[in-house]
Amino acid sequence: MLPKGQDGHDTSHSSGQSTLDALTHRHAGQLKALAAASVRISSATSAAATLKQITDEDQQIVGAHLAATHRVSDANWKAASIVVSLSEKYERFAAFSIPPNGSGIYRRAIEAGQPLRLTASELAAHPDWRGLSGCKADHPPLRGLVAIPISGRGGESIGVIMLSDKEDGDFTPED
Repeated sequence: MLPKGQDGHDTSHSSGQSTLDALTHRHAGQLKALAAASVRISSATSAAATLKQITDEDQQIVGAHLAATHRVSDANWKAASIVVSLSEKYERFAAFSIPPNGSGIYRRAIEAGQPLRLTASELAAHPDWRGLSGCKADHPPLRGLVAIPISGRGGESIGVIMLSDKEDGDFTPED
């Protein structure tokens, strides 16, 4: 039997259409935000400013409480750097400054050259999850994770963008 609205008419099509309309609207908003972000990113005057702008834009567009861009070339973790963007929810972690060492789960995205997307429960159960490597008191909690490898012009790995704790639920493929 088909679902009926209060007026007795079939609502299965209209509810499906409204879901599709909402997804289309969200996607259009993200594309518009990406276009505006690309202008701001290209206006950055240094490599450090570019990484900071990219990280801030990622955090805002996806709606994550935590965004971090790890810059690492040739798997040289001793020379790696990190730029972090936090929402107000995590502002108490703004002084967190332990440099990346390659032991984090985000390393899997770099090694595979493929994005990694995990819910909070998938992250906790993942065999490479190390529980913030002894930095739990100082590190913002990770509630779900998206890690996207960054490649240079020649295709070489130069880092990873990591997002955690999405404002409105789990990360999706569209993120």
